[in-house]
Amino acid sequence: MRFISSLFLLSSLAFQHASAEIKKSCPEPLLPMLDPFYVPPNETEFGSDWKSKELGTILRTREVTIGTLLPGTEHDVKAYQLLYRTQDLYKNPDASVTTIIIPKEPHMNRVISFQDAYDSPDPNCAPSYGLQALAQGWGRSWNQVNLAFILPYLQKGAVINIPDYEGSNAAFAVGPQSAYQTLDSIKAALASTKTTGITADANVIMFGYSGGGLATEWATELRNEYAKDLPIVGAVIGGPPVNITSTYHAVNKNKLSQLNVWAMLGLMNAFPEMNEYMRGDLKTEAYEDKKFLHGLTKCSYPDDGLVPDLEKTDISAFFHHGDSFLGKFETNLTTVGVMGQHITWKSRPGFPLMFFYGRQDEVIGPIKDVEALVKKWSDVMIPGTVLDYSKLMPFQDHTTALITGLPMSWSWMTKRFEKVDKGKGNDHTDDGIDLELDGDGQIVMAPDHELR
Repeated sequence: MRFISSLFLLSSLAFQHASAEIKKSCPEPLLPMLDPFYVPPNETEFGSDWKSKELGTILRTREVTIGTLLPGTEHDVKAYQLLYRTQDLYKNPDASVTTIIIPKEPHMNRVISFQDAYDSPDPNCAPSYGLQALAQGWGRSWNQVNLAFILPYLQKGAVINIPDYEGSNAAFAVGPQSAYQTLDSIKAALASTKTTGITADANVIMFGYSGGGLATEWATELRNEYAKDLPIVGAVIGGPPVNITSTYHAVNKNKLSQLNVWAMLGLMNAFPEMNEYMRGDLKTEAYEDKKFLHGLTKCSYPDDGLVPDLEKTDISAFFHHGDSFLGKFETNLTTVGVMGQHITWKSRPGFPLMFFYGRQDEVIGPIKDVEALVKKWSDVMIPGTVLDYSKLMPFQDHTTALITGLPMSWSWMTKRFEKVDKGKGNDHTDDGIDLELDGDGQIVMAPDHELR
């Protein structure tokens, strides 16, 4: 496909050192755990207790410089960061940061809320740090490469909202918290008109793949309950891990085994009782070589060359009782890690959904789980508003499905925005790529030009 060369160029560029010109014009960013911007203001500074403010309230703002986005270009986009009031899993007050990127030729009445798959239990891995020029280590390389997910919009088109949706405690894989913080970041973005220029009633499309797909799907499920008035007009959900217990079994002992470690640590960050049990059950050797706990600080020490090689590792073997924690904490894992629990006729979002995933995906678990999720959405929504693009990807794994699905996602989002702008956004018909659908709204065939 045509965009692949751009994707690889962007990936390699993200790993390069910033130019001397950037070093002259902006300071090296501080890690989130050291940066006072991430600390909510006190009553004297803010005028009142920030915890009493409405969800989505902006607590701080600043302009930042983003790492180079495209080969051969200068930093000709503006970017801002907002510290906003949100909440954690237990609905306790929390503050998180979202990064707003304004393209050189922006549509200020369009916003893509991009849930970056940063998949980390370390708060210092947050996109708000890694996307900044002169950021260091894994946080920089991973987050800047993920900008390829929204490549066409970085120079022209919708404004990009990129939230640190895992929260201040980096609760990776905790669905409800990711939903709350995603939706509150959209509230903050729409309230930032004086700072960013975003239109207060701008139309929003949510987008995410893999871990970002997790946040996007949960935000879609909880939107009506939590933030019904947000002007969201669509959601693209790629490679969603529907059931984190199934995902654990799917990736354990394969090339992506480290995902299990990061997800377990993220869950431990959210559940104190799980943290206590699993640390107590961890074998001594797993403590000594930091194979398990390294994920908690993998971005906190950018110069630390220690990155445990966990490919094809049995993560359960790190514990005296193996994977017994999956049963012991089944209720917790189900509550925060199984999609579809909040899908009802009453909770249907009122905007179309696009799903894409490889039918040979080695991460998301049994494909039947994803199919069941899509069907559950389809059953409560008007026919033609839930699109499943997986039949275009019969042999793709987690990575190749992303490569195949991105250009279709870009086309779908652009056409969706155009349709809403023309006042036809609520006519409940298919948007985006012209596809032949069967009676269940599933894809039968795509035109050749979409797959080149």
